[in-house]
Amino acid sequence: MKKEPQYIEYENGKKVLLDDDDAPEMSEEWFQNAKHGLDGLAELVGEEFVAPLRLRGRPKKKDKKVSLHLRIDKEIADKFRATGKGWQTRLNTVLHNAIDQGML
Repeated sequence: MKKEPQYIEYENGKKVLLDDDDAPEMSEEWFQNAKHGLDGLAELVGEEFVAPLRLRGRPKKKDKKVSLHLRIDKEIADKFRATGKGWQTRLNTVLHNAIDQGML
């Protein structure tokens, strides 16, 4: 079934066909005056609504960890990996305990 065209009539009597794409034409001036990203959105709705969107990714931790390439014996790596997901965290805990006990 074919959709009938719809029109909008303005107060001045002008009738305009409503198109599926009623977006205005974008001129070079429109692009030059455009506000980009979250800054433009903040101008429209207010910074208090946009602030949570600026916080992307994982929250920052107080105790930052260091990415490190470490060579250890295969049997040690195999034992820790065999404990399943989180084995690197458990290895980190073992090393912390060694420091706390004065072994390192």
